[in-house]
Amino acid sequence: GTAGGDGGAGISVSGGTVTVDEDVAVVGGTGGMSEGGSGGSGGTGITVSGDADVTVEGIVNGGSGGSSLDGGSGGSGGSGITVSEDANVSIESYVTGGYGGTGDTGGSGGSGVENSGTGTIELNGTASGGVGGSGETGGVGGSGVENSGIGTLELNGTVSGGDGGLNSEGETAESGTSLSGTIAYSVLESGLTGLKLANSATTVETENGLVTDNTEITLECTYTTLYNMAASVTVGIYNSSTGTTTALDSSYYTYNSTTGVVTILKDAPVTGSIVFTAAGIKKTGTVNITTEDELIEALENGFTDIVINGSISIDEAVTVPNGTTVSIAGGKTITVADGGSFSNNGAITGEGAITMANGGSISNKGTISNNEITVSGGGSFTNRNGGLITTTQAIKNSGTILNDGSITSSITNSGTVNQVDGAAEITVTGTAAVTVFKVSYIVKGVGTAPDAALNVTALPNPLPTPTGSSNYTFNGWFTDSSCTTAAVAGTAITGNTVLYAGWTYTGGYITHTSTQASDGNVPVIVNGTSYNIGTAETSDGVTTVTADQDELTSQIESAETGSEVIVPITTAENAGSGAAALVLQNIEDLDTRNMALTVEVNNVALTLPAGSIDTASVAAALGAENYEEVLVTVSVTALSENTLETALGAVESTGAEPVGSAFSFTVTAEYGGVSVEVMAFGCFTSRTLPIRDGSEITTAVVVEADGTLRHVPTNGTTDSATISSLTNSTYVLIYNEQSFTDAGGTWYEDTINEMASRKIINGIGKGLFAGERSITRAEFAAIIVRALGLPADGTVNFSDVSENAWYAGALGTAYEYGIVNGRSANLFDPMANITRQEAMAMVARAAEIAELEGETATDLSAFADAESVGAWARSYVEYNVANGLIVGKGDGKLDPLSNISRAETATVVLRLLRNAGLIDVRS
Repeated sequence: GTAGGDGGAGISVSGGTVTVDEDVAVVGGTGGMSEGGSGGSGGTGITVSGDADVTVEGIVNGGSGGSSLDGGSGGSGGSGITVSEDANVSIESYVTGGYGGTGDTGGSGGSGVENSGTGTIELNGTASGGVGGSGETGGVGGSGVENSGIGTLELNGTVSGGDGGLNSEGETAESGTSLSGTIAYSVLESGLTGLKLANSATTVETENGLVTDNTEITLECTYTTLYNMAASVTVGIYNSSTGTTTALDSSYYTYNSTTGVVTILKDAPVTGSIVFTAAGIKKTGTVNITTEDELIEALENGFTDIVINGSISIDEAVTVPNGTTVSIAGGKTITVADGGSFSNNGAITGEGAITMANGGSISNKGTISNNEITVSGGGSFTNRNGGLITTTQAIKNSGTILNDGSITSSITNSGTVNQVDGAAEITVTGTAAVTVFKVSYIVKGVGTAPDAALNVTALPNPLPTPTGSSNYTFNGWFTDSSCTTAAVAGTAITGNTVLYAGWTYTGGYITHTSTQASDGNVPVIVNGTSYNIGTAETSDGVTTVTADQDELTSQIESAETGSEVIVPITTAENAGSGAAALVLQNIEDLDTRNMALTVEVNNVALTLPAGSIDTASVAAALGAENYEEVLVTVSVTALSENTLETALGAVESTGAEPVGSAFSFTVTAEYGGVSVEVMAFGCFTSRTLPIRDGSEITTAVVVEADGTLRHVPTNGTTDSATISSLTNSTYVLIYNEQSFTDAGGTWYEDTINEMASRKIINGIGKGLFAGERSITRAEFAAIIVRALGLPADGTVNFSDVSENAWYAGALGTAYEYGIVNGRSANLFDPMANITRQEAMAMVARAAEIAELEGETATDLSAFADAESVGAWARSYVEYNVANGLIVGKGDGKLDPLSNISRAETATVVLRLLRNAGLIDVRS
């Protein structure tokens, strides 16, 4: 009846550095056998404590548990390696827990690795739990890694639990888990060198695989001395048994790039080590600089808020770009040394000083408002046109100052101050300023003008060449804007002089064959004013208006921000086809000024708001670097007779009635003989179609290539309908009145009739809707996709969604647009009924796509069950309540975990479309 003795450890290490070579095996002692008592526990293979560093390249096994005869329990297997205190262990080979001993109840298998320390365990090999012992009741298998420590686990290899022992019936007991206990954070991969944990001792507590409370983890990035934050961080869960990392749904965590804090939210499904992947460098916030090299690095990396906290000397060429602020701390100085140059196009502020040594130079086109500027003998300071100097103290000059901008500070002068004729008046004490002249250049909207030549008495020789465009040939400089009198280099001047660039246009627009008509005096409307800057050509029944790039650019630059450019096109046939041709640079110019482009063909129009076309992506797709060389054609096309008959037939086959003709809208970009079509837009674009006299419409639909119809949000009036769409296709107006027999007299009757008439929702058959039924997650996502007018052709990203399922395409689209995330990275649970808080999450994300301008949050304390809202869903619930989308149940409760019904779904989605202004109000 006496218990067997415990086996001893194979090796115990409490300090120093130990390596177990690849040809060495370490095994813990076997537990003693007992007759009638419990078998002894197996010994640990290697026990590591203190500040020891151990590397395992050989094989380590825990000792087997001792057997028990005549009714006792088998002993537990020993752990392969136990780690405590500050010890660090690197495992490159194979570690396994000992087998459980046999007995009436089999002993449990030992853990491969048992950690209770604060150091680092790096597993690049394999850690396996021991097999449970056999008996009347089999023993449980051991864990691959059992963790109760607060150190870092870097599990790069394979971790598996041991098999359970066999019972008397030949059945296997429970296997061990691959990783058990608290889960320590680890960084297994990173987009930036040096990403590490600032508080790696933090652990996350879980229960049943879900995080029990919000947990903050602070990340640091030691990529350089200039900054310590990553621009973005994604979180994954590392599965040690498969060696794979699965992305954690972004709704379960947040990242603050200002503080570097990642918050894992309560109820997040965490079943393995947490992995952080960083991307990019944080370029906002203040960067503290103490050396010239740091300043150059910060500027090259795009930092826009820089503080000089040390006196630095500049002996290279340094440029501060527009939009960047450099603040010089009090008592600190930027000295531009001999051979160094400092160009400022941004803002220089602070209480510090700027000095120029003999041979140093500064050029300013921005703003300088620091405390003090000193220009030493041999130093030069040029304040160009547009530059502003407003230092606190008087500027001290014993070198040379050349001013073509504005200097409100007084100048104490013992050197030379040259004041360009016509520049803002300056105050100089000491040696008086001298008036000088300049030669400036106007390129007429093509390319980039050279800097003005200052302090000159003649035209430069040679004259500079502007940066132009491959669509134009530079013909030289002229003294008049009509470019009739050529400028002669070296000609003496007696005052400020302006030279104009002459250009010959060499191509870049569409050329048409078999032209039937041409008009070179066509209006383009900019900000309500008509300018004859277009050329019209008609070929093959299509009238194309090509805008003069230079003139259009010029008018856009002078137009009111937020206004509109309209290209009106008139065709011989009322339902004709037309197109507007311009270059990608014009689209970029419109975006910069937040201006829309509208192409009107008779009474049919397409409007592209600012930002709707991703100009960078278009240029990249074509391999074009110069936007001026990329032709963009915006087309409105009336369908041919045969195509129109097919489209209208598709509408009639669904029982709907087409109202009027059908039109196709396209945007194409062309460069170097290659053409791409812009199929999707960054925001809703609008199309205007006329409504046939005396007709009533329900909505517009897209007629897909396979003849199916897709709803698009539509605002209908008596004369015309405005269609809002995120894609281009073929559109037709329809009349399609629907109703359901089981909805008559209900609170939701009008709502579901309108939603069905618009082809957003469907009934269940036989004229029934079943409004009180719950709705599945897949159904809800599909309705959101249809409501927004998106094509249901996305790629399935979830392992539990068959690509043949009716909702697969819609779910793929919802995922691509960020409307859904999933239960996890690869599971969606499509057939589960959707809860109210899950519905609120989808609606809030859809509202962002719909550009609904509403309140971002509201206080939920008025609801008695506010605390039952999941942490991951709280911001979505607040948004819905604040904007009246999904609100309380009427009894002072939110009821976030209950299911939402089909009727409630229709009501919520209709509210979303109306509140966003995408559809008109009818009921």
